[in-house]
Amino acid sequence: MLGFAGRATFAGAVALAASQIAAGTPAVFDVVGDSVSMGVNPELTVDFGWVNMLFGEGGGDLPPPRDESIFDLWPSITAHNSAVSSSTAADWASSESPLLQAVLDHQPDLVVVMIGGNDFIRAQLDGEVTQDELDAVRADLETIIDQLQALPTSPEIIMADYYDLLDGLSENLPPFFAAFRCLSESVTRGNQVIAEVAAAKGCRFVSIYDDFFHRCYGREFGDTLALDPPYVRLPTLSFDIHPVTAGHDAIYREVFVALEAIGNGSPPSGLMLR
Repeated sequence: MLGFAGRATFAGAVALAASQIAAGTPAVFDVVGDSVSMGVNPELTVDFGWVNMLFGEGGGDLPPPRDESIFDLWPSITAHNSAVSSSTAADWASSESPLLQAVLDHQPDLVVVMIGGNDFIRAQLDGEVTQDELDAVRADLETIIDQLQALPTSPEIIMADYYDLLDGLSENLPPFFAAFRCLSESVTRGNQVIAEVAAAKGCRFVSIYDDFFHRCYGREFGDTLALDPPYVRLPTLSFDIHPVTAGHDAIYREVFVALEAIGNGSPPSGLMLR
């Protein structure tokens, strides 16, 4: 938990970044992410997710386009999506990996970083989430943000956390799903790492976790507060880690509001920036 001085320093850093980008028009947007950002969607036979919605895509055999896109905010912006399915924060941070270099080559001045979910899943597979594993994710995220912030374009960065597929109830899973019994702990602790890195690096932060809570598989394992529509493919026998269209829409809305705030030059409000 940040003290008053920490909050003030963080707020000042983000306000400065927001004022810098508001002084001009962002030219290049990109995404650091995994299959969620790539658009894997178990309701469809093709990739279509929150980034596609953000880019104003859709129609025909796909869900209809959303009313607002990034081009409504900045009509001339060049929009990339460099997300890579199955990738981890470790993959993106590796000096031997071309993933982050592809983003750096685009010279973005606006970036969404939603990475680490696969790291969290892997960390809990042995039934224990260790501090060393979380520290490794923290170091990888810091490496990614440091390299982005070293760009001459000084990009504004939005960091997003992850949803808990089991709505905090992974310990209730039956033997068939025993490999995921530590998932809720891993996501909760991992999201804290993402939030702390965002604060330390002066990035904006949006919580996807809050939107998804009570809309995942927990309803089948004792969640009495389940909400509709669900954001995952039900029932549990059809288990899939990726959001359905409604879930992608929730991520799109969070990111769009954060981008809209940047476009308006809005100062940060507390530590949770929308």
